[in-house]
Formats: sequence, structure tokens, C-alpha cells
Amino acid sequence: MTDFAKLFCEISLSLTDKETSHDQISGRLQLNRDNLDILKKLAENQLADGSVDCIVDGNSIGGVALEDIEEKYFHNNIKCEVTLHKSDLSKSLNYAICNNWFDLLNSEYSIKKPVESVFFIEGETYLNSNSGSLKFNNYLNLHQVFDLISFLSKSTNSWDNTIFYQRPIKFVFSLSEQDLDYLIDTTALTNLKNRDLHQEAIVNLMCKEVVSFVKDIDERQRVSYLVQNFNSLISNILLSYQSYTDNYSFDKVRKEYNEKKTEYIKKINDTFDSVATKMLAVPASIWFATAQISPRSSLKDKLTNNYDYFLVKNSIVLVAVLLIVIILGLNIFSQRNTLKQLKSEYDEVFDNLKDKFTEEENKLSEVVIDINKRYKRIKSYICISLFICTILMGSVFLLYFKAF
Repeated sequence: MTDFAKLFCEISLSLTDKETSHDQISGRLQLNRDNLDILKKLAENQLADGSVDCIVDGNSIGGVALEDIEEKYFHNNIKCEVTLHKSDLSKSLNYAICNNWFDLLNSEYSIKKPVESVFFIEGETYLNSNSGSLKFNNYLNLHQVFDLISFLSKSTNSWDNTIFYQRPIKFVFSLSEQDLDYLIDTTALTNLKNRDLHQEAIVNLMCKEVVSFVKDIDERQRVSYLVQNFNSLISNILLSYQSYTDNYSFDKVRKEYNEKKTEYIKKINDTFDSVATKMLAVPASIWFATAQISPRSSLKDKLTNNYDYFLVKNSIVLVAVLLIVIILGLNIFSQRNTLKQLKSEYDEVFDNLKDKFTEEENKLSEVVIDINKRYKRIKSYICISLFICTILMGSVFLLYFKAF
């Protein structure tokens, strides 16, 4: 990716007879192939004019577009009047070209999204993350203060750059170069924000500490005050959170996992209850159906048409009974799959609870063991039910063939 701040720096440092106005720099430059290519790139990004005034032996020969410049303009007796422009900080570019730190730090866009490189016209200084500048490295972390305020603003459903805790506290992003002498480290705060447990309480504690920290400070100085005292603020938040967790009652935790235990045991029992209810109706149905099977006919009956009638009748009864048993068997098998799905579900739920409440891991394991015992028992009941279905089917076949 092209570093336009560095390219701007190269051209700016090469200018002679420089003049600086509010938003531009002008000066004379002896052109060559390299700096002409740089000028073209700057012009494409509105950082330089697309033409230059050429001066030969001190006499102006008029303006020439950068695209029309040829090697004849590279002679030592030719100077070109070049005009460079500062970057627009409101465009959230990945570079900045401005007068000084004051300009950069008073652009909210440059705080929300830090630039990767900057060229300061005053002092002609180029900086990036590899420059070893403590101030620039601290600048790169300033957005974390903005992220904190934005996070709390959204969490409390407040206006932009405003935290509402008992009353609205507004922040105006106005910083000075002096603020860059302070290191900002939000690692502990980020870890706290990303916790799943006590999230609502964490937000409440953060709001409380931030508001109490800056409530007596002028709104234009609040961000600066936070930056200069950020470590103290983080310490206060962590201490408040520690106090909260020390007083947290694990009765709520126990209540939650006991409710889960009751819920899943009930679901497991319900899977067999559904099977048992259907099984109760089967014996009567099969008894009624098998009662319709006619016994073996006498020799006299066989010599008549009655034999064919009894054969068709018994076959129809057999098919009807088989359909009843097969449908019941399929239903039982589907309940077996439902049971497996329940086990997968409660294993995942209790694994998550163990991750959240590490202090209760042993008791949670005991709960899972109890549920697993119930799961194995109901699973065995379902297997027995499938076996009974098989026995019933075999009995009907035996009765059918005995009838002939």
C-alpha cells in the first residue's frame, strides 16, 4: 500500500524557496523522473496540483501539465513551481498531512481511526509505527478511549459521545500534544468487556466509575483527563468488579443448573412416556386382531370354497397386525433418536455452564452424572420396547401358520 505521507515528505523536503499558507505548500523543485512520478501520484490523490509553472534561467515559461512533462524539463537550468496540499482529515484516510499534533488530535476522525503515517509540515517531521516515536505509538492507542466511551454510550442507549448514568455525561474529543506523554493500555479492560458472565453488572460498574471520574471536569477536558489518568480509572473499575464478584451469591448459579437438571430429566422421561402410552394400546389391538384368525379347517371345509375365504381373511389380519407393530417400532426408534439429541443438547449446555462457573465444576459434573443415569435407564427401556415389538411380530407369524 502506498504511503502518501512519505511521498509528500520526500517532495516537501526537496523544495526550495518554500512558502506555507493555511492549507498548502509551494516551492521550487528541479524535476527528474523519480520525483515526477511521485508528483503524479500526489496529484491523483488531491495532494498536489496537476500542473507546474516552469522557470527557465529565472524566467517563467508558463504552466505545464504533469502528464505533458518530458525529459527536456529535467535540465539543471529549469525549476518548476510546485504546489502541495494538506490532506482532508475528515476523509478517514490511512495517512495524514497537517501542520502539527494540534491539527491531528482535534480531528475526531483521526482519533476514531488512527492514521498509519503522518507528515507534520511544521518541523517537517514524518512519523509511522516504525519511527520509534513514543508520542506516535501512544497516539495509535488513543482510539481505545473513544472505543470505551462509544461502548458505554451504546450500552446505556445514550447519544453519541455521551454516557448516561443517573445523568448524561458528554465528551468532546479535544486533545493536546501533552496527552501523548501518557501510555494507554486497555488489555485488562478489553478482557473484562468480553466476559460473558456478569456482563450487565460490568457495564454498570464501568459507567459508574467513568462518570464519577469525570463528572466535575469540563466536557472539553474530559477526554484529556481520561487519557492522563487512564491507569487510575482501570484500577478503580477492576477493584469495583472484584468487590462485586466477592459479594456475588452462587445460590443463583446453583438455582440455574438445578433448574436445567430438572428440565432435562423431565424431557428424558417424556420420551419413554410417549412410547409407553402407545404400547398400552397395542396388546388389546393385537388380541382383537388375532381373535379374527380362523383355526385350521376340517377336511370337509377344505373341499369347499370356505378354505380360500379363511386364507384371505387370515392374511388380511396378519398384514394389519404387522402394520401396527411396524408403525409402533418406527415410533419407538424415533424416540430413541430424540433421546440421543437430548443428550447432545444437555452435554453442550452443561459444558458451557462449567466454563462460566468454574467454581461449581464438581457439582455440575455430579448433575451430569445423574442425568446420564436417567438417560441410560430410559434408553434401556426403549430397547426393551423394541424387543417386545419383535416378539409380538413373531407371535403373530406363529399363530398365522398354526392356523393352516
